[in-house]
Amino acid sequence: IGGYNKSSWWDKLGRLKSSLNAVTFAAPMNVLDRDEQGGNNRLANQLLEEVGANTANFVFHCDAVPRAYGHVGYLHDVINEAAPEAVRDKNPIWFGLGSGRISSSIINFMLSAVTPLVPIAVEYRHTGRLIYYEDKASTTPLILEDTGPAGKQKSPDKSHLNHYDFSSYKIRRGEYIETLLEAHSHFPKTLAPYISVDKDEAN
Repeated sequence: IGGYNKSSWWDKLGRLKSSLNAVTFAAPMNVLDRDEQGGNNRLANQLLEEVGANTANFVFHCDAVPRAYGHVGYLHDVINEAAPEAVRDKNPIWFGLGSGRISSSIINFMLSAVTPLVPIAVEYRHTGRLIYYEDKASTTPLILEDTGPAGKQKSPDKSHLNHYDFSSYKIRRGEYIETLLEAHSHFPKTLAPYISVDKDEAN
């Protein structure tokens, strides 16, 4: 970030650099909150402002991944609800961590490993706009801002990501894992230029 100057490859892009845009889907947070870091790096601030102005990340429903890493309270609630379900149903470990089965000891080990990282995690933020779809029936998304974790109470401002705590989603008990995975893999059809139709379904 500190290398954003005349000698960087950004400058060599010339006019192109002002038209660069990034669109991501269900991506986690990627930068540390500048206010939390202290100090004032003018070049870093300039770069992050330019990147933020041209970046959008889609968030669907209760998806936990876009809440990582900063919204630790939300992630804590997800674990509280989904972990017992995973242990009971012996679901395979997620995200390529292995082919074994989830147990209480594995979950406790993972929690003990990440707990020391919480003070750093809470400083992460999204850069740019968050395009939020509340559910499958939503055709017009909300444009949200990431202002950090909610703390003990969620934000009353519906334009903030931390307004939407995990308890606000009505998920049936026993369907937490299925719902979370579906939310993370969801793609808003309103963005698709073409949607294929299965011939059997069409008939």
